[in-house]
Amino acid sequence: MKPHKILITGTFESGKTELIKLFIDDPRVFVIPEAARDILSLDPSLQNKPEFQDILFRQQIRNEALAEQYNKGGAFPLTLLLNADGKVLKTWQGKPEMSVAQWTAEIKAVCDANK
Repeated sequence: MKPHKILITGTFESGKTELIKLFIDDPRVFVIPEAARDILSLDPSLQNKPEFQDILFRQQIRNEALAEQYNKGGAFPLTLLLNADGKVLKTWQGKPEMSVAQWTAEIKAVCDANK
């Protein structure tokens, strides 16, 4: 059976994230991160501009395409380290079981090994 695609949308801080948390552990539900938070973190003034919905929609489509390309299995959380050509250099499923300093060192080592 082909999975359904459901877009949960609403105003800022309307409870979308809390709703998603109800489904996050269900293996039948594949969650693509919301684009609005990322966009607004770069330019909070966009929220009040008429073109915000168009920008948000285009970003959400890009996020979905990336998820289909790099995360066909729907793993969550999933972190990928890519090179400039989009080749996956390293994958972490779940939360890395190491300190931030150790994870940073691991990322640097992978980058250095793939120069």
